[in-house]
Amino acid sequence: MFSLAHEAFYGLERRGLSSAQILAVLRVFDATCITLTEGQYMDMSFERRSEVSVDEYYAMIAAKTGALLAASAEIGALVAGAPAEVVADMRRFGAGLGRAFQLRDDILGIWGDEAQTGKSAASDILSKKKSLPVLYAMSDYVIGPELIRLYAGPAFSNSDVPVVLGLLDRMGARAFVEAEVLAASEDARAALASASLRSDPESLAALVDLLDTLAVRNS
Repeated sequence: MFSLAHEAFYGLERRGLSSAQILAVLRVFDATCITLTEGQYMDMSFERRSEVSVDEYYAMIAAKTGALLAASAEIGALVAGAPAEVVADMRRFGAGLGRAFQLRDDILGIWGDEAQTGKSAASDILSKKKSLPVLYAMSDYVIGPELIRLYAGPAFSNSDVPVVLGLLDRMGARAFVEAEVLAASEDARAALASASLRSDPESLAALVDLLDTLAVRNS
């Protein structure tokens, strides 16, 4: 798949792209592959650690979902021949979109409706996933030690879920993450405004719709 992706980029010459444009696209693609590998390593390492900071979590999702969508938006702008400042804005849009998408996923993994998400409610708790709501609560000096003790103990059963949910609710974890989703969405929206895509209202509307859909989805 990696080789096929490169073949697709080489084929852009047949679509009228210059060698300089194709090289710029390949540089973004290869750099992103390295970043994604680093992000995946960080994510896997979190499973073996009893404590992970909120800042470390943000660095991890920036290197995974954030990097993937940032590169997608940036490569699209490069292929379109956009000026450098618009390319940078589109990368910022993708990064904000990726952050909002991942944080929404964190909310759904704990409080999602099983009928809409297609997976059991509180699945992230049962698997002891260290998502942002959990890490935010772990950072509290009162609630944190109890939550850390629970996550370091034996595997969770269904009876443990209400206990963890109670601790998260006491900390206001869901409201905190909802606010972070909104902030990420606003960052992405500001990047779109800076990119000045008003000359192409159809594309602008599609990107705004994509942002709204992924940031407020229920599945």
